[in-house]
Amino acid sequence: MNRVKIKKFARILFYISSAWLMAILMGCSGNKEQKADYTKYVKAIEVKSGTNNITNTFSGKVEEIKDVQLSFRVGGPINKLSVNEGDYINKGDIIAEIDERDYLINFNKAKANYSQVKSEFKRYKELYKINKISANNFEKFETAFLMAENAYKNAENALNDTKLKAPFSGYIFKKQVDNFETVSPGMPIVSIIDMSKMEISIHLSDSQLEKLERLEKANCNIQGAEVNNIPVKLKSVNKKSNGADLYEVKFSLNNSNNAIRPGMAANVVIEYDNNNGRNPLLPIQSVFSKNNNSYVWIYNTTTSIVKKQKVKIGNLNNNGRIEILSGIKEGDMVISAGVHSLTDNQKVQLIKKKAKTNIGGLL
Repeated sequence: MNRVKIKKFARILFYISSAWLMAILMGCSGNKEQKADYTKYVKAIEVKSGTNNITNTFSGKVEEIKDVQLSFRVGGPINKLSVNEGDYINKGDIIAEIDERDYLINFNKAKANYSQVKSEFKRYKELYKINKISANNFEKFETAFLMAENAYKNAENALNDTKLKAPFSGYIFKKQVDNFETVSPGMPIVSIIDMSKMEISIHLSDSQLEKLERLEKANCNIQGAEVNNIPVKLKSVNKKSNGADLYEVKFSLNNSNNAIRPGMAANVVIEYDNNNGRNPLLPIQSVFSKNNNSYVWIYNTTTSIVKKQKVKIGNLNNNGRIEILSGIKEGDMVISAGVHSLTDNQKVQLIKKKAKTNIGGLL
């Protein structure tokens, strides 16, 4: 074989060797990339004790808490009635007045008599201290003084009672007399309602009433007032049912802007704990089935390995979370997504939560 052919053959062997070496290197590189890509990224949540809250909606009616009929303690002709139905009045405002002429005369008479008797009693008291009058006589003067004092106070109260004042702020619901009418003590003059606080009355059955013991919160929606999700507070539960075997339950609510009116229809949304918070809740996608059993994946924070854990499941709530009756405990880390692609003792990597300052997850 001549020299030219030898050089040509050596060049071919060099190219073949180079190609073979490159293939080996690429193959090794590909295996490394495949091994790196094999790491499974998962999400996990920490098990916490929770509640399996259930909500029920009940129809009710808005009612005022205070509806009071006001009347005078004294009688006589009304010479001033300064309110009309629907008027808003503040606490202490004068609603009506009775002619005070006769009451003023009695007050001045009682006041003058009280002043005289008081002065005399003071003098006799000093005499009694130095034994100038007997104890029996002093007791008579003391009794006369007390009677004059009571007469004066009664006359003063009667004069003040000629003015009918609002005991609280509210609206005049009904006016039952007119100006210049003569009224007697205790005769209804007006009725006033307090609308700053209202109540909603609903009716529950035996089983529904039992759930109130596990009440978490309650809100109401009142379409007529265009208000929604107003917090309400359980006020009272009637211990006796009506003819339809239903129990009246009342909830109170604030009405600071007076938008809610008595008689409006309302819906009360009651949320109660269905299991008293005894068992933890997990997203439904955390649980998978195998051989008619339910399982979750427990993530070991030290080794980053997942292990299959058998669990007993309970009720599914409205938020897509399922009650776990047994098999896990508070503090366990449970895989919450991709549970069907994992194997026992597989090493995984948690997906880190994006920081609030890392907009778009770019960092």
